[in-house]
Amino acid sequence: MKRIFILLCCLLHAAAAGAVPTVLWWSDPVKPGETVLVFGDGFGKGTTVTLGSMANGNLGRPSLTGKVHESPAQILETRPKSVKFLVPASFPRGVYHATLRSPSGMVGLWVNRPQIIWVQGNLGREASPGGFVRAMGRALTSPGCKASFMLEGPGGARTLACRRSELFTVEAQLPATLAPGSYRLYVHCGSGGNSGWSDAASLNVMPLQKPAVRRFTIQPDTIDRIDTTSIIQNALDKAGEMGGGEVLLVRGRYALKGMLQIPRGVTLRGAGRELTALCWGDTLSPPDALITGKDHFGICDMALYSYTWKHGIVSDINKPTAGHVLIRNVRVRINPY
Repeated sequence: MKRIFILLCCLLHAAAAGAVPTVLWWSDPVKPGETVLVFGDGFGKGTTVTLGSMANGNLGRPSLTGKVHESPAQILETRPKSVKFLVPASFPRGVYHATLRSPSGMVGLWVNRPQIIWVQGNLGREASPGGFVRAMGRALTSPGCKASFMLEGPGGARTLACRRSELFTVEAQLPATLAPGSYRLYVHCGSGGNSGWSDAASLNVMPLQKPAVRRFTIQPDTIDRIDTTSIIQNALDKAGEMGGGEVLLVRGRYALKGMLQIPRGVTLRGAGRELTALCWGDTLSPPDALITGKDHFGICDMALYSYTWKHGIVSDINKPTAGHVLIRNVRVRINPY
């Protein structure tokens, strides 16, 4: 039994020593003269690194077959699970390809090439013609460059210029004539030629269906009341009973004493953050919250003022239906001092 145990230990040690290099993560973006840290397994004594710079030029179609001349890179540190090597200061900024070789095998990796982690559209997971698409990830653009999108799907491929181009986020507007369907989405960082495209992500485009919005307007003659809580709440309840809608507050200051409860599918909207104000007066017994709702509700274009309060805007957080709360262009000034 002891001999079998010793034999297994020897086999495991030999397997670990002869493991083919595996890359799990590497640091980027990096500039010429900076260090790339590669984390994985199967490195160690005898590991070498060659590095090449991809030519900047026409974006072309997404491809990883571009020819690149690699030369030996300066290795700063080698361990069984990590390698550090230097990008030559003579290299231009852009996309690089590195090949790591050990006595047991080799593995390649792309440095500064965009990596899409997730995609968001104006409909959430989907997007609509005329809407927007946003990609989040790593190395999505190069310094001094602007990222681009490419969509491949119904009708062929088309390139979209990004209206927002940052290192971790890029965004573009979709054409209003874009055909609904399933698309492959790529991001180009602005350098590296056709090797500067990311791997493909999926994007579903579907027609935007705008439901009829029921609007309930609080008339100006209610603004001067001492307490408009019940008036606004009645309008919110009525919108909720009819399946949703908007309660519009015209320009002015609305005095309140109690809590407003916004039903599902209802948005409380003012005339603007500087034009519509909800004001809760000083009291020894403030409501549990100024505004509350379960989920799927909105508050837009107004300011909230209160001097005595327990909570500001509250929604469910633990229930399965929780979420989908829209708060846009809202100024909150609640200060007990």
